[in-house]
Amino acid sequence: MMSSGYWDHELAVGVDRVAQMGALTLSVDDGYVSKGSMDRGIGEYMLLGHVREFMPGSEIPIELVRRAVKEFLSGGGRIPTCIEWQAEGF
Repeated sequence: MMSSGYWDHELAVGVDRVAQMGALTLSVDDGYVSKGSMDRGIGEYMLLGHVREFMPGSEIPIELVRRAVKEFLSGGGRIPTCIEWQAEGF
């Protein structure tokens, strides 16, 4: 946590329960997004009532999403290593 009281990083998670896919973004110094093995185009997910777009190629199986979130939380906010990451950008 920074002296301002805000966290210096943020993990956002999008999940499509029907397709059993999801995507993660991690804001640290730069933005990172999960790297998927298939490209279903831009993934749109609701985040706090607003549509959040995840870049193409960022969707991964929901089981990997779960694993990455658990690793992030149990690791004190360290970047999960159980998935691949790529620089965020369209």
